[in-house]
Amino acid sequence: MKRTTLAGLLALLWIPVGFAQDNESGADPTEHLKTMTTALKASKTNDDDERLEAQNQVVGAIDLLLLDFPNYAEKDQKKVVKEIGRLFKFRAKDDEDSLYIAAAAALSDMRIPQAESELKSAMKVKSLEKRVDVQVMLIECLAKHRNEKDIDLFVKLLNDGEQRICVAATKALSEYRDSDEETRKEIVEELVKQYANTNGLNVREKGKNPVWRDRLMAIEVPMNDALAALTLQSFQTAPEWQKWYNDNKGKKW
Repeated sequence: MKRTTLAGLLALLWIPVGFAQDNESGADPTEHLKTMTTALKASKTNDDDERLEAQNQVVGAIDLLLLDFPNYAEKDQKKVVKEIGRLFKFRAKDDEDSLYIAAAAALSDMRIPQAESELKSAMKVKSLEKRVDVQVMLIECLAKHRNEKDIDLFVKLLNDGEQRICVAATKALSEYRDSDEETRKEIVEELVKQYANTNGLNVREKGKNPVWRDRLMAIEVPMNDALAALTLQSFQTAPEWQKWYNDNKGKKW
């Protein structure tokens, strides 16, 4: 049975937990980190019930660390982020992603540079490359940091063969709606190009090729939404967006 975690809820509500405060409460992450480590070791069992219970304990510890995160000293914040980042190297069974999902959700709300770095590193962990749910979550969580240095990565992922990754990358690029005009124009150019290419291939196949038909159906809504957020325009098809962009790329937005 799937478990709704505090980390997951905070990720959905987008409640940032910010940088270190004065630590007046004297909050100490030691016990929660110890619980997380102990439970992680216990999850290496082949007994399904014991393994899932141990994983739930790990997720629970992550929730508590996230809750207390604003009250930790800066050095403890970095320590917590590092320990959560290590979870991505744990080899869970193929259909068990709860540890990774909870870790990514927590790091998305831990607004320090180290958290962003851990998310990027997690995307390169070989054992996670085929876990599409995890990769999608990592993209979504990384995008919430809104670092413009990550734009090239998201643009590259627009061409990923897995359409859910392409959709996640499209949504990630919409997070830059408040960037300057030059940055937004560069993003829009890439989105329009990808949208037009996918639409063109589908038209060329007369809509009969399920690969391109399904891919176009998957990206249409997020692509329209992302372009609307970045341009404050409203169109519903790739040709309409391409025409508008060609007519307005040299104008002030």
